[in-house]
Amino acid sequence: SDVYKRQVVEPLLPDKNAFTPEQNALYVSISRTIFVAGMIAFLMPALVGGTFLRNLLGNRFFETTAKLNFTTYMVHLVVISWRVFHSKSPFFMSYADIFYRTLSTTIISFGIALII
Repeated sequence: SDVYKRQVVEPLLPDKNAFTPEQNALYVSISRTIFVAGMIAFLMPALVGGTFLRNLLGNRFFETTAKLNFTTYMVHLVVISWRVFHSKSPFFMSYADIFYRTLSTTIISFGIALII
């Protein structure tokens, strides 16, 4: 039927707007190098003596935000592990359940990070 064709067959067909193999090879070979060069161009002035970026990133707001985010990052795996390993039985995850668990785990992680 037409619905089957649109929902099952068409997603499996190759994309007509996709890159050519040569373009794909070029992107894969230089994308990380360009990313690193961009990061160096962004951070080097702050490390060498650029005052604007150093003052911006060294602002009290960004220092506090960086500490909070790093602490949340360190606590997040513990919170996720605790939630997963304390479940009593396997369960089916719907989209709403995934959203709820992601949101609640993030809030719990930020809460613990604020306390620490």
